[in-house]
Amino acid sequence: MTPIHPLADGAQPVFNRANLLRHCMEDESLAHNLLELYLTDLTPRATALRAACELGDLAAVQQVAHAIRGASLTVGAESIAALTQDIESACRRSDRPGILGVLPELERRLAATREAIQRMLGEAIPR
Repeated sequence: MTPIHPLADGAQPVFNRANLLRHCMEDESLAHNLLELYLTDLTPRATALRAACELGDLAAVQQVAHAIRGASLTVGAESIAALTQDIESACRRSDRPGILGVLPELERRLAATREAIQRMLGEAIPR
């Protein structure tokens, strides 16, 4: 597994290009399109997740976290997938403080992933 852009602090890579290409059957153009769709969808879902958390709507939090997790696994954003899985688990336990404890790290990873993908789309994967 070859990470594209590790986080500056040396934490888990923001996403894994090898997994992305495996999901796209090694088709670079498909990978490019999939990343564009992921970026388009990421901001509204992150906003919806934050809003649902603030409202205490655990069903909505779980639903949005699940959607982010599935999309993130598809593009190889494994750290986001792991954090959203933690949020889903906290929802099943009705652990609102647990959810709120994970949210800042998730938002940091979402921003880092968004930046890395935007950079990669401009450099590494041709259309």
